[in-house]
Amino acid sequence: MKAFLFVLALIFIFPTFALELAMPFPTIAKNDLPLEARQKLQIIQSQGAPYPFREDGTVFHNLHKRLPHSTNRTFYKRFIVPDSNGKAHPQWRLVQGGNAFYFSRDNLKSFLKIED
Repeated sequence: MKAFLFVLALIFIFPTFALELAMPFPTIAKNDLPLEARQKLQIIQSQGAPYPFREDGTVFHNLHKRLPHSTNRTFYKRFIVPDSNGKAHPQWRLVQGGNAFYFSRDNLKSFLKIED
């Protein structure tokens, strides 16, 4: 009974935290990413700025709370994944939060956490 009350309290006091505990974040293996996304991730992790697109490295505010909560408003950075011609892909994005990276196939509407 105490465990049930504890979980119930978490849901009402910390709904985002409780949701993260209840639902594991969907993941994708780094090797399963599209080639262009793997290449962009390697650039971000190895060389950093300067980046080819103006949006690269800018703050992603996570206003719709689709990524884990952070109290730091500038925690998440977004990056455009190029298409096979080197131009900005219309839908694919990478988001960095600390050491974690997320991939979006639908222009930041949903995310997959990238696993090594």
